[in-house]
Amino acid sequence: MPIYIQLCSLVVPKEVLKTKYAGGVTQFKEDYSFDRSDLHQEDDLLISIAYMNPDEIEIERLVERGLSFQEFPKPNSEDFTVITRYGGVCWENDTITTNSVYVWHNNTPSNQIKLAQKLANKFMDVVMDELENGVDPYPVIAS
Repeated sequence: MPIYIQLCSLVVPKEVLKTKYAGGVTQFKEDYSFDRSDLHQEDDLLISIAYMNPDEIEIERLVERGLSFQEFPKPNSEDFTVITRYGGVCWENDTITTNSVYVWHNNTPSNQIKLAQKLANKFMDVVMDELENGVDPYPVIAS
């Protein structure tokens, strides 16, 4: 299911965490206090940690735990990406796609991707009406 992008989202495929991150998904969630914030999200294929800004992300910790990252000549990782609400993807990742509102794994079912694309194209007056009526304009898209 597609995951809503926060101001800044660190996005990692769960398969990468299972195979490369020391301690796997469970340790990752513990390291990043996953259960302490409603802004952190996960689906069957991805996990996302919310930040205000990309410079808050401790890339060193990810590398120490086993994920790849190359800073030069341009920041890049085949294991994860960082997406900002207003700046977009900091670097491309072959398994992750975004439409600037939601992010999803390339193995996400097509009906969920279509819904994410539809929700991302709402007009702002519709979003404002939903917010005023207590409706989440960008709900989690469940599988």
